[in-house]
Amino acid sequence: MKTNLIALTICLGSMLTTTAGNKNLSESAPTRAAANLAFNAADADRLSIHWQNGNGARRIVIASKNHVVSAEPINGKDYNASNEFGKGEKLSGAQYVVYDGTADELSISNLDPNTLYYFAVYEYNGEGSNTVYLNQPLYGSWATLVAPSFPVINAAVASVTDRSVTLRWDNDLIKGSGRIILARKGKEVNAKPVDKETYAANSLFPAGSSLKRNNYVVYKGDGNEVTITNLEPGVTYFFAIFEYNGKEALVFNKENPVRLAATTFTK
Repeated sequence: MKTNLIALTICLGSMLTTTAGNKNLSESAPTRAAANLAFNAADADRLSIHWQNGNGARRIVIASKNHVVSAEPINGKDYNASNEFGKGEKLSGAQYVVYDGTADELSISNLDPNTLYYFAVYEYNGEGSNTVYLNQPLYGSWATLVAPSFPVINAAVASVTDRSVTLRWDNDLIKGSGRIILARKGKEVNAKPVDKETYAANSLFPAGSSLKRNNYVVYKGDGNEVTITNLEPGVTYFFAIFEYNGKEALVFNKENPVRLAATTFTK
């Protein structure tokens, strides 16, 4: 009887040990990875990503700047995600979790312009200590917007009065999304727009955004003409036209702006 009791105790102990050891395996890993990763870059500081889901209940996306994603999620662990790059949970080598959920798309912000970012999409099942990842991720990479290479062409002073100056230009065939014009009274434009900054343009000088040293934004858009008003008679005004790419967060060609100057008529 004593022998049977000892045997029963050993058997139960063995069963308990096996159950505890397999607590992370109550869920099975997905068997099909995500597929068809696609990207869209509409702004200098963000990317939109879309993919076809695998057969996991959920998925995480890991992102890395300028380096291939090498970090792998650990079974039995959940990760904190943020679509602001650098704000989610950090894995080895400055790799961040930018998504955790059930959807098939993601918009990532807080990126740098003209920079290559790498991504890995991991399917998983379960949660908490029961989380099980498929260790065959979907990889991809894409670059954020780069500044336009070419300035506008055929820029000229179209007309002048005692209180206004009209500028006109042609947009190059390989043009940017738009252009910004800075104006300065009496001296050459000596400021440059800053990537990802927001500027308000106003052709009523000097009501637009002010950059350092009295440089004012008098135009922002995708057209090819502007009339700057509220100028003083008999004064020379200087202008610089900077091409940009983007819709909200802009990246500028600061290397070769087109420069013009005009002196208003005296009364």
